[in-house]
Amino acid sequence: MFFKKKKDPLLNAEQHAQLEYAQHRIRKKKRLFRHFSAFLVGAVFLVTLNKILKYRAEYNWYLWVLGAWAFLLALHVVNVYITDRFMGPAWEREQREKLLRLQQERIKKLEAEVEAEAALPEPGKKKETGP
Repeated sequence: MFFKKKKDPLLNAEQHAQLEYAQHRIRKKKRLFRHFSAFLVGAVFLVTLNKILKYRAEYNWYLWVLGAWAFLLALHVVNVYITDRFMGPAWEREQREKLLRLQQERIKKLEAEVEAEAALPEPGKKKETGP
């Protein structure tokens, strides 16, 4: 037996935007989790390589590698949990509206300048000439 899948009601624009934003956030958090998992596995591998397998065991080079990687992981965390929240869809919408408003003001200003330059003298007035 085949069952017919019930169709979802259509989403309005705001719900669609919220759904897209939620999917975007989920993808970012998923990538962050993968990055963190790779960091843990990589840390175990590097420590094993340096300490147990004695690869270049003269100094603890793995600390430098893990420090740099931890810094990149911290930047990733800041991007996902701090920067993205402040510069999310609402911020993008504000910036877009601001830029559109500025562009419309410039267009109106240019139109006014063009009209002022191209204004024809009124039919009843004579053009003044110099002495």
